[in-house]
Amino acid sequence: MNYISFSLDTGLPVSVFTPSNDSLYKDGEIRDGILVKTVDEAISHEEIMDTYHWTGSEVGIHPPKEDSLAIWDKTTFSFGRPSYWLDVKKRQAVGQVNETAYVRITNVYPTYKQLNLGRDPTSQEALDMYAFIDNVRNKSNLDNEQIMAATSYEQLQEVSASF
Repeated sequence: MNYISFSLDTGLPVSVFTPSNDSLYKDGEIRDGILVKTVDEAISHEEIMDTYHWTGSEVGIHPPKEDSLAIWDKTTFSFGRPSYWLDVKKRQAVGQVNETAYVRITNVYPTYKQLNLGRDPTSQEALDMYAFIDNVRNKSNLDNEQIMAATSYEQLQEVSASF
């Protein structure tokens, strides 16, 4: 028999365990702010940790988190987005645009080539390289400004997908 321990503060599972001796725990027992409930069904520990909660009177099932930023709302028994969620997504999108710009630049002009061409900064090849790098950086900077100005996740995705 499996046991689930629930935090009485959040209603979320703390752990799933199978004790060596079933008589150590009783269904509904409370120890140090943790409620212990039995589970008879053959359910994976991951499923229990991702989708079970304690409503105050029974074990409930909820949809799993959408992403790692989701926070638990004990009153609605569901995960929601925190107020800072869009800001974090914006910073992630800016990082992705910058990474894509870096990859585009280094695929065409690897670092060693940038260093070698920089020895003669007035050569046509060096000027072409500088122009290419400036264009990629300018485009990424413009996209980053649009990302930071986005007011919805959909706008953010549209801008970051266009880079």
